[in-house]
Amino acid sequence: MKVVALMQGADRGPRVLRSTYSLYNGATGALLLIADADHLTNLRTAAASAVATEALALPDARVLGIFGTGQVARAHAIALASIRPFREILICGSSKKKADSFAAELLSLDLPPARAVTADLCAAEADVLCTCTTSSLPLFDGRLLKPGTHLNLVGAFQPTHREVDTETILRSRVVVDTLQGVLSEAGDLLIPISEGATDERVVLADLHAVLNNTASVRRNHLDLTLFKSVGCALEDLVAAELMLRHRSRLEFEAVL
Repeated sequence: MKVVALMQGADRGPRVLRSTYSLYNGATGALLLIADADHLTNLRTAAASAVATEALALPDARVLGIFGTGQVARAHAIALASIRPFREILICGSSKKKADSFAAELLSLDLPPARAVTADLCAAEADVLCTCTTSSLPLFDGRLLKPGTHLNLVGAFQPTHREVDTETILRSRVVVDTLQGVLSEAGDLLIPISEGATDERVVLADLHAVLNNTASVRRNHLDLTLFKSVGCALEDLVAAELMLRHRSRLEFEAVL
């Protein structure tokens, strides 16, 4: 069970979302684990993006671009750097001060060199681009994206909010985590559909179909691929069970 509070107003503090996750035994109802769901969500969201990137991004992708400077962005930098040998990370934040600070933080984590850049530069130079923001408006002009780019969109989860423009969607080969969730929550797709620029067929597959080779998405090195996720309960469940397994192993080793 996941309980989420969305903090609004000027006095909300540094965290917009605050949540708790409880894992229960399905047969007995016994409580197995209570976790900070903000941390769990960051991990599983970045992990899903990493899986999509491994499946869809070009093998020679070397520049990672990240929009956002929060914990989700941090988790993405760590997760994606673990699967691809990026030579640098480009950071675009809501302010240069935040972007500079975030870039310095990433450097301290033994990740590839990171630097703060403008939105246009981040969009134009990234081979893999992650949007991890709370923005309700497009972050960049979709015409700037170079052929072959792979995008992970994780920030917008309301029908009226989007992180990319219609041009980006029309140029991309789109994959989603869950079709039902995305088509009820993701403004990145719902807004272009409402404009009449495209329809639901713009979604080629869900990630499950891609990983099981039942859907063909990237056709060549010029295609733009896009993974849009809004999260799903199955990802939370798997992440929580892995946390429980890892904790149990650590406790067993401590006893030894």
